[in-house]
Amino acid sequence: MKGLFAWIGYSETAVYYHRSPRYAGETKWNYWRLWNFALEGITSFSIIPLKISSYIGVFIAFSSFGFAIKVIYKKLLYGDRVQGYAPLMAVMLFLGGVQLIVLGMIGEYMGRMFDETK
Repeated sequence: MKGLFAWIGYSETAVYYHRSPRYAGETKWNYWRLWNFALEGITSFSIIPLKISSYIGVFIAFSSFGFAIKVIYKKLLYGDRVQGYAPLMAVMLFLGGVQLIVLGMIGEYMGRMFDETK
């Protein structure tokens, strides 16, 4: 409900109050259900997780360049113990980062379309 109230766009004001302890019984909400409820609230009213995946993809793609430079340096200085493993890992890391970037962009596009249709 908090996301729905904020989504409408009216101005908001905090109202502070003192809540009495529970009169009877115990809550039925355990930590797992609370966690899932929080994730539902975050993903229902925000495209920030999609942006985070794009940023992680950019980080992985750039770090794969650093790894590739390290692989080339080690190859020139010490030789290569396992032929092809390190360059293959550098290429796989780069392509994985590019995939995350593209998935984040597609997800962000779909999230904005979803916001417009709401």
